[in-house]
Amino acid sequence: MDFTECLKRRLAKEVKKDEELIKSILKTSQNKLDSENKLELSEITSSSKISLLYDSLRELLEALTIKKGYKIYNHECYTYFLKEIMNESSKGDEFDELRKTRNSLNYYQKNNVPPRTKVRGLNGTCFLDARSVPRTKVRGFQTLRHGKEISVDESKEVLKRMKKLREEVLKLVLSKKRAFIIHRWDGNPKGDWYPWLKKELEKKGFEVEVPEMPNTSEPKINDWINHLKKVVGKLDNETYFIGHSIGCQTIMRFLEKDDYNGKIENIVFVAGWFKLNNLENKEVKTIANPWINTHIDFNKIKPKLSKLIVFLSDNDPYNCLNENKTTFKEKLNAKVIILKDKGHFTEDSGVIGLPEILKEIN
Repeated sequence: MDFTECLKRRLAKEVKKDEELIKSILKTSQNKLDSENKLELSEITSSSKISLLYDSLRELLEALTIKKGYKIYNHECYTYFLKEIMNESSKGDEFDELRKTRNSLNYYQKNNVPPRTKVRGLNGTCFLDARSVPRTKVRGFQTLRHGKEISVDESKEVLKRMKKLREEVLKLVLSKKRAFIIHRWDGNPKGDWYPWLKKELEKKGFEVEVPEMPNTSEPKINDWINHLKKVVGKLDNETYFIGHSIGCQTIMRFLEKDDYNGKIENIVFVAGWFKLNNLENKEVKTIANPWINTHIDFNKIKPKLSKLIVFLSDNDPYNCLNENKTTFKEKLNAKVIILKDKGHFTEDSGVIGLPEILKEIN
């Protein structure tokens, strides 16, 4: 099975992100962690501690799935969610092992309720028989058929692993979206519309970085790719990119080379190009030629894109509008938006803010 199968079988479904629900689930998860911490580990309490901690972990996973727009009804599907949606294969494998360990436990350890036990409750006396009842609850007691016992030492190791994974999942739930704005040829982080967009995205809860790219007057492909790689670090689906002119080229070539096999949530290109017009002189052409003529493998980029929006201007003096628009649409399935009278989207063209971008960034 995989996550697509989980959706098909209605073991998971798409939902709207609900911040209030996420906060409520986080609180419930913390309460169960607190309860687990209050229990002193012993042969009697080991299974209870594991059960509480597992439930706390599972609830964090529920919060994470809601954050990503899903609701999951089957615990096994959390494994596929971590692997396929979050691109966290090791965490998916670890959760699956812990899930199986938890499911295999006999909830009645030594000195707990034996296979056939008389239990006195508010409704009188009854008998529990774990050998004949697969799963029974009576006034807070629970039995599991075909369970196994676990030693205190084994419990310590399981609890340690669960807590470690819980901390890692909590970081994913609380992590902020990261946005990287890559400036144009001969640009800088303080120019054009970059400071405006940085401020607006920070208002929306993003962590925003506008790195100063190397040798901006004579940009070289490998230098810019390597610098971007150093700045970004590990890619994930909380990573957003906004590129301007040659910054768009840099982002595409970076994604082409990076071995990340998940999805980038949102990418916006402004004045992106593959071909250029009206290059001023031979020196400028010499700088531009490697970017224009070095092949880009679109098949390595396209699987990483959840959404690509491209803004072009109808009076950009450098952009081969029709050719570049067609390439973005056909090769990368981009949504291309043509704006009027924005030139090359620079400060010289009067562009110091682009509210159109904010409408496309979730």
